Amino acid sequence: MRKILLLSILLWPVFAYSQKCVVSNNDLNIFYVGISNRIHVAVDGYSSKSFLLTSDNGTINATDDPNAYDISPLKTGLVTISVISKNSKHTLLAKSYLSVKNIPDPVARVAGKSGGSVPKNVFKAQIGITAILLDVGICGDYIIDTYTVTILRNETALFVKKCNEARFPKEVRDAFGALEINDRVLFTEISCRGVATRMRLQPIEFTIE
Repeated sequence: MRKILLLSILLWPVFAYSQKCVVSNNDLNIFYVGISNRIHVAVDGYSSKSFLLTSDNGTINATDDPNAYDISPLKTGLVTISVISKNSKHTLLAKSYLSVKNIPDPVARVAGKSGGSVPKNVFKAQIGITAILLDVGICGDYIIDTYTVTILRNETALFVKKCNEARFPKEVRDAFGALEINDRVLFTEISCRGVATRMRLQPIEFTIE
């Protein structure tokens, strides 16, 4: 309960009726299509068992936390969440209007960066390439499965290798072991798979320092 009271202090309701009600998701009131978005609901004077939630965009499911729910929007735009009393002839207690967006594409990373200058000793120690969501308050499981590594020295391609797994194969690790200062390492044709989708990511480039 302490957690919910803290949320009530930090996050003011978008719209409330006679009861003070807070609907929050800890991410600037933004939901994303295609995933479960966790929200917390607190209504002054009501236990979680005495009200229900409805949505005009997707589904809402209860969780093990009595004050937390998972909402899965179906389309971008807005979602209206209605808080309805079970005991007062389904009286509408509050409504909240939240934005729904598509999940942005993940970004490929090596050595914790998506490009730029990297010390050669740091780059030589890398064992694979990853994909993450930047500036989004959600977690996503993304696995890079194909990409091409190119090493350039004085604009001449010294090494080109198409890879079929996120972990660098031995040939790539050996090539990284021979890197010199000012060499450029390019990752192109990066393909990434998520829970139910596959996508092509933007190339990334590094300069060895």
